[in-house]
Amino acid sequence: MGLRLSMAAIIFATVGPAGVAAIQAGGVATVNYFSYFTNDSNIIAGVVLVIAAVRWQSDDVKIAWLRGAAVLYMTTTALVDQIILGGGLSGLVVHIIAPIGVLIDWLVFPPTSRVTARLSLAWLGFPAVWIVYTLTRGGLTNWYPYAFVDPKRAGGTIGVMGYMLGISVLILLLARFIRVAPEPRRETSKKAS
Repeated sequence: MGLRLSMAAIIFATVGPAGVAAIQAGGVATVNYFSYFTNDSNIIAGVVLVIAAVRWQSDDVKIAWLRGAAVLYMTTTALVDQIILGGGLSGLVVHIIAPIGVLIDWLVFPPTSRVTARLSLAWLGFPAVWIVYTLTRGGLTNWYPYAFVDPKRAGGTIGVMGYMLGISVLILLLARFIRVAPEPRRETSKKAS
């Protein structure tokens, strides 16, 4: 419980001040801040970590689903940053430390309930909505949060579609991995002898 709350605090301490500044600036600054998948996935992960900490003993499949979603989004954030955006140590907490922390939490403290294949497909909703929103808004405002979704910097529409296809395959593979690993915890009771 304490580790989850600590990780959530680190995430909120990192994304919070920039988010507050964007909200105070209002308008485009606020919308742009919440248009970054990195910021959104970290906020989701922080909230899920708090929920999971409070519901520590829960065997509810909803908690397992939420945790799996956070792991998927944060792992995607880390891999896209390292593979496509060039990585490095910029945004160390949001791109490396928090994603690793969320993944370790999933592996060391696996859920007690298995997320079904059908339920795990719902994890894809947020990335799908994000890309539709990003491309639509980018087309209207000529502002894109990342170079790989900007046709001018990604080699045109074909370049953007190539990146989207690659990231989609990555997300599908990650969702499959997250869903099947690790095995759910089995609560064992001591039998009277």
